[in-house]
Amino acid sequence: MGLDEKTGVDLPGEVSGSSSNPEKKKSIQLPILEKWYQDKQNKIEQKYAKLLKEAKTDQEKNDILFRKLDELRVLESEYQIKYDYEVEWSAHDTYILSFGQGANEYTPIGLANYVATIANGGKLMRPYLVQRVESPDGQVISEFGSHQVDQIDASQENLALVREAMKRVAQSGGTASGVFNGFPMQVGAKTGTAESGWGKEIYHGVFVAFAPADDPQIAFAGIIEEGYHGSTSAGPIARAVFEKYFG
Repeated sequence: MGLDEKTGVDLPGEVSGSSSNPEKKKSIQLPILEKWYQDKQNKIEQKYAKLLKEAKTDQEKNDILFRKLDELRVLESEYQIKYDYEVEWSAHDTYILSFGQGANEYTPIGLANYVATIANGGKLMRPYLVQRVESPDGQVISEFGSHQVDQIDASQENLALVREAMKRVAQSGGTASGVFNGFPMQVGAKTGTAESGWGKEIYHGVFVAFAPADDPQIAFAGIIEEGYHGSTSAGPIARAVFEKYFG
């Protein structure tokens, strides 16, 4: 769907998105786990070093050493459990990836192009900003237009199901129903809340949409940093853009 690649838009400095995968998960999570393990191990060493220093007999020292070994064995077991779940890829990661969870990092223009691809029946296009370049006297030097990069490997039936689901998001009972209440046409949309990473209680509002739902002409993607809910942060901006576009 192009999310892991640059869109090719005619702007300098574009970066590609990145989806969660086994290698990426391990590269992020393993250093975190190793630091957790090292901190725990250091605390155990400090704790028992103090106890051994205070011990008065060999029997006391032996008892302390046995307790230390037991605690280190427990730590090793905890490490392995955490490694299997937090570092290794599992079926759970595949499940949550299917609805947008995991270490995914996407650009707004990448999301907009992704939504446009769903809306247009699977044609992955290269977005552009400059339509043509003219000389001072009005002579056309260069012209630019839409260019299809790929046709995604998804059936038209499945793409239609996704479009229908996005249409229902903007209807009564959907998470974006309030955004498009009273809007003169049906819209396809998806609300979202993006996390800033493990251990960070910061959430961004994300909203993607296309319109009209049954004959798409425009796609939208918006992110409001620390906006939390996409429906109440980026959603109203999507509506304003559509109102301006359709007049």
